[in-house]
Amino acid sequence: MRDLVKIADTIKKLIAIELAPVEILDVKVQTAFDREGDEYLRVNVLYDGVPRDLDFKKTSGMIRLLRPKLLELMGETAFPVISYISSSDLGDRHFAAA
Repeated sequence: MRDLVKIADTIKKLIAIELAPVEILDVKVQTAFDREGDEYLRVNVLYDGVPRDLDFKKTSGMIRLLRPKLLELMGETAFPVISYISSSDLGDRHFAAA
């Protein structure tokens, strides 16, 4: 059985390296299914800052970094779908998995 907490921790570490100096505050991962019934990982990344703080060239290519690492480190084959949420957009709402 997959360990979503461990997957989230691994994703957080990998994304934090790639997006530095932007601080990654938290990562939540949830399994979901597409219309064809294929499983995927819904990943929400909470970062400190505002949307313009992110380098969108890096965020748009993040899946190419994550997929092979998740397979290599954890044997995870589900496709990650990533959403980035800035702390400024979150405001006083609670950060949770989608």
